[in-house]
Amino acid sequence: MAHTDDEGSPEWVVAVRERVAANTGVSPESLPPLSDAIDIDGIDDLLSSMEDVQIRFLYHEHYVTVHGDGVVSITESEYTADSG
Repeated sequence: MAHTDDEGSPEWVVAVRERVAANTGVSPESLPPLSDAIDIDGIDDLLSSMEDVQIRFLYHEHYVTVHGDGVVSITESEYTADSG
């Protein structure tokens, strides 16, 4: 079941969902909505208004960093739903 439609979403939102999905071996549509974890509009406003910014958040057991230039990086978190 699809939780969200990425059409019309900022490119970084699509990139976050695709990278986390690829890292976990699931489809992007099977992930929980990114908007459940963060304020997409607020982060998008920050990214578009500041040149040298990095925003980091936890999404689906991955640390996500979105850079002002649109680069997205992810690393697995040591935190899991079972450990915390």
